[in-house]
Amino acid sequence: METQMATLELALTQMRLIDNAWWRVNDALCLLRGLEADGVPFMEMALADLKALEKSVWILKDAIKRQMESCRERMDAQAVDAMTQSPEDEASLRARLVQADLNLHVLYKHSLQLGRQTAQSLVNEAMGRESGFPPLADNAVVRVELEYLPDQNELTHTDQGGTVLAHQEALFCWVSDKGISDNAIEEDLENENWMDFSHPWMSWQSWLTHDVLEHNYGRNPRFGVAALLKTGTVRVQLRTVRLYEYDLHAGQFVSPSSP
Repeated sequence: METQMATLELALTQMRLIDNAWWRVNDALCLLRGLEADGVPFMEMALADLKALEKSVWILKDAIKRQMESCRERMDAQAVDAMTQSPEDEASLRARLVQADLNLHVLYKHSLQLGRQTAQSLVNEAMGRESGFPPLADNAVVRVELEYLPDQNELTHTDQGGTVLAHQEALFCWVSDKGISDNAIEEDLENENWMDFSHPWMSWQSWLTHDVLEHNYGRNPRFGVAALLKTGTVRVQLRTVRLYEYDLHAGQFVSPSSP
């Protein structure tokens, strides 16, 4: 099954390259058609063939993703089965998952706080009121990203020689002179269950648990319950992006409103 997953991952990587190449070829042909006043004889046929190919690429890429998800579920089930050799093991596993879910809920709250505090510190700069900084040329961005790391003494079925089991974006903030907007989800832990289908080991999921197990933005299809149980540390990375523009002729930074 490891070989199957590795092969599927390779196939998906190549399909993404094909997808990117499709867009580049399509854009180039569309540009060429616009530049040729007299038209290019093969152009319309080529664009029609390319359009038909787009659907085939999408169907194949989607089929590979679904097969990878199925393979991930089987790999995860095997790894969890190996951890539950008795009813006591099963009870312990369920209790550990409940605690992990609660801890991730708390981590999400901390992540929102960290991200919003950092974003708030950029508002004055975005409004041009922060001394010592040139004016921002565009909105600033704040990201809070999480990396799930295994216990140092553990090897998991998801670890293929690297140290990161999964990547996850907890928060994305936009900062402008009008304030802050973000994609945060305000959770009510007592009344809001994010688990959207029957789960063999869990009856409740907070947002962060649900996202890393079921979504994870496709960044690591191998991540599952077994990997979550063997995660030792979640590294919280806070990234800010500012954009400034420097006028080389005038020798100074300029604001978006500058001529």
